[in-house]
Amino acid sequence: MTEILYHRANTEAFILADPVAITLKFREKIDLPSGGFKWGPETAREEQSFKMIPQTDVMPTVTTPDGVTLLPGYVILGRYDAVMERWDKFTLHGVEYQIVSPIRPDVKDPSKIYERKADVARL
Repeated sequence: MTEILYHRANTEAFILADPVAITLKFREKIDLPSGGFKWGPETAREEQSFKMIPQTDVMPTVTTPDGVTLLPGYVILGRYDAVMERWDKFTLHGVEYQIVSPIRPDVKDPSKIYERKADVARL
């Protein structure tokens, strides 16, 4: 087994120790002929298993494309093949959250990725 497969197995075991089933929702930006844009309808991705990791450090605030300032309080951790993008939203236990950071790692070669994670803020 190669090293990357060990990392993927460890990440999956860590997620499965306390998994949450999440359906991420996104809206595409649609360019307008006038030069502006509008947001398209909300679309749901397939349900995936993640781990929500509370953060105790002081994290910098983030301003959403809608101009809302949020303070991230969690990291969402998924498998290497998790489908997630910055600004995706989801509801967990009746509370709405949004992914507010770029997805890490930002590696173009999928054979080198063993996890995907990002900062999350409560809306």
